[in-house]
Amino acid sequence: MEQEDRVQPSGDSNNNRDSPPADDPGEGGSRSTTRDPEDPWPFLHEYLTFVFCLPGKNKYKNLHYRCTSCRELVKTDTSSRSNLTRHFKRNHPGRAKGLEKLLDANKNYNQQRRNALDDSTQPSVSQFLKRGGQPRIITQAVVDDKVLKFIINSSQPFTLVRNDSFQDLIRTLQPEKTVMTYRALKSKMKVKFAAMLSRVKSELEDANHVCVTADIWSDARRSFLGMTAHTLTAKDGCVKRKSYALACKRIKGTHSYDVIAQALMDILESYNIQFKVAGIITDNGSNFCKAFKVFSADQTPAREVGSDSQDEDEEEDEDEDIEFIELGSILEDSPADRPILLPPHYRCAAHTLSLVATKDSEAALKPTTSEYTKLFRSTFAKLQAVWNLYNRSPKFADSFKAKFETEQKGLLTPNATRWNSTFDAVKRFKEFVVQDQQAMEALLTEAKVKPLVQSEISFISEFLRVMGPVAEALDYLQGEKYMYLGYLVQTIKSLMRLLSERKEEVLVCKPLATALLQGVKNRFSSQLEDRQMIVAAVYLPVFKLDWLHDDRDTQETARAHLLQEMRAVSNNMVGDKTADDQVKAVC
Repeated sequence: MEQEDRVQPSGDSNNNRDSPPADDPGEGGSRSTTRDPEDPWPFLHEYLTFVFCLPGKNKYKNLHYRCTSCRELVKTDTSSRSNLTRHFKRNHPGRAKGLEKLLDANKNYNQQRRNALDDSTQPSVSQFLKRGGQPRIITQAVVDDKVLKFIINSSQPFTLVRNDSFQDLIRTLQPEKTVMTYRALKSKMKVKFAAMLSRVKSELEDANHVCVTADIWSDARRSFLGMTAHTLTAKDGCVKRKSYALACKRIKGTHSYDVIAQALMDILESYNIQFKVAGIITDNGSNFCKAFKVFSADQTPAREVGSDSQDEDEEEDEDEDIEFIELGSILEDSPADRPILLPPHYRCAAHTLSLVATKDSEAALKPTTSEYTKLFRSTFAKLQAVWNLYNRSPKFADSFKAKFETEQKGLLTPNATRWNSTFDAVKRFKEFVVQDQQAMEALLTEAKVKPLVQSEISFISEFLRVMGPVAEALDYLQGEKYMYLGYLVQTIKSLMRLLSERKEEVLVCKPLATALLQGVKNRFSSQLEDRQMIVAAVYLPVFKLDWLHDDRDTQETARAHLLQEMRAVSNNMVGDKTADDQVKAVC
């Protein structure tokens, strides 16, 4: 179960919960307190005592206050004060109105304080000139560059420069400057794109190894192929990853394997990196998989997760039969025609794990008369009815938000194209049930939707208990900034261990845990034994050999693989003893 946001104080906190402590003078009095410079809202001292703050997301800070009435810890951040008012409405309704009035009276407290600081610290014109300051000269070139950056970074249409309101904005800010024309914007954009393309090619040329990702999607009846490249660069004694967007290419016609292979090869050759790509990562679509089976020189089974029957949810190849090619067409090919030779292929581990959660989990429903199947179908039928009503009925959505006193946080809806969306939607529904089960039942009854019975609520708890490790592993593997190949084996092993433990802890959802565990084994078993995967995991300082502490045989195998890899890298430039010493340092 998730921990509460509040920390329960020792002793009985229910007595006189609406009254301030003995040393609290009440709403009308005042108290001599020492102001903490990190406290953004010192005017709340009669209700809440500032404890500490931590950096949060974006520019906001996570704040911790202690209630002066019940001594409980209340968490919030500088973007919202709703947690504070919610605490007093629940636990101290007698003081809630006073707090709300105080918050309303100080709604712009932080802005007023900043303005006061700005007014007090801003130098006068004479002081500015005495310091030798010079006004910054804004040239037409600077204005054009800023407009160009704004259009690029905010994905604005080029026609924005023709908009009267936008032109008026620029003239107001810089009366002597003009907005460049549509034709000038396109010309500058082409120059900027050419410069960026040249820089990317130059940086990729300096890289020794490149990893590439590729994906195809459709939008507005048009298909596109997107590719990104990732390299590791050493700078200032640190190795950092750098990423590039290589292409977003229009794909016309059928997404057949040969069309995809040719498009991939064209993009790689345009950047001259076709011989330095360590691997291309794609989803499990059959068209991608066949392209690499036919045109890739590396056919390592361990990197092709699963069998051919497990290619899921993508466009199927139109012609799977034997292809007959006329000999004359081969003889007529010009010498300029070059063969297609794709780099090694890796199936996306996050997409594969998503298939475990969505496809392999369905195996638990095959015994149609089992208790799990009955509860699964009845529970999700009711949940789907609630989700449909919440999305289609503004009246129900408004009633729901009013009942649970929430404006920002509502129900989530599963989406077939979003990983973990079903788990997140069920988890959010469970949170509202835990918050006020009676309110949820009354709301659903009023909307003529059958509320969930206790057995179905218990089923949701077990479902979340079993699916939790899969959802967490999926979020972990799809990370962009700090995710490397070495994390895969350790993550999958940890997932299998947790699923085995959860299987013994639950009652109704044992078939689900069994199906998930079997799906993970089927799709990832070859990768768990792959030498390259094991070496990558051992070479990460955060893991080394610690994740194999209970498996001595695999630990010795990993050590041998690492020694073999380091000897190959050294290329006889160092002796075996040096390689052994390096392995000891790593392990």
